[in-house]
Amino acid sequence: MLKAANYEVSGAPGDGACFYWSDAIVSGECDRDAFGDDLSSPIGAKTPAIRLLYNTMMEKRRRVVERMKDAAFHNSKLFMHLQFWEVMPNPRSRAARKANEPRPLPQRFKTDVAELHLAEDHYTADAHIAAAAIEFNVDYIVITIKGSQKDTQNDTCLVYSCDGTRQMVNEVVSFQNDVLPRLQNPVPGMPLRMIRWNGRADAGGHFEPIVPIRVETKGGGLDGKTPSDAAMEDKAHHVQSYRRW
Repeated sequence: MLKAANYEVSGAPGDGACFYWSDAIVSGECDRDAFGDDLSSPIGAKTPAIRLLYNTMMEKRRRVVERMKDAAFHNSKLFMHLQFWEVMPNPRSRAARKANEPRPLPQRFKTDVAELHLAEDHYTADAHIAAAAIEFNVDYIVITIKGSQKDTQNDTCLVYSCDGTRQMVNEVVSFQNDVLPRLQNPVPGMPLRMIRWNGRADAGGHFEPIVPIRVETKGGGLDGKTPSDAAMEDKAHHVQSYRRW
């Protein structure tokens, strides 16, 4: 289905920061060829250009964590992710106990757990993607494509909305019926980024960018443009916006 829509899966280093590298490529912040044919990780690299990519990734991590720590974000369905919350003791009065009055359990946000994501190689989970969608003001479409057949996918996709209406619920939409029409008919004010996930929530989990197909012409280059021009075209495409889900 991706190929039919003139999109394809590109590559990203598998170093724990793959979501952020994928996001940088899809948004046009870096060229899809920035990591080379071997997809070398910028983590630990010394060259100024690669260090700039690394610093950008770390700044995005910082912003995502700060968003997760924001009390306004706690009013969302982040409560579903119990690893970020600790139930606190709240002794009731004798009268309340006698009346058997129900009471909500007080909870404390585990700031230390959220801050684990500040590590350069900490894997990105759905809670982080939900926070990123709000912080960066974009809608993320996460498409599960398992194995090596990167054009073989389920029609269902996960959406994380920048307005927070569907964050943290693993909301399912159809690529054919919901995503494709929005790619074909962009509407200003609502950006969209597509990222591939390999379906694994363990240490083998990996994200990769989904980008427009580049077509090489007889004269060399891509669609008659230089790779740099093509990268700018990708950026222009992805900063177009789409109506809300």
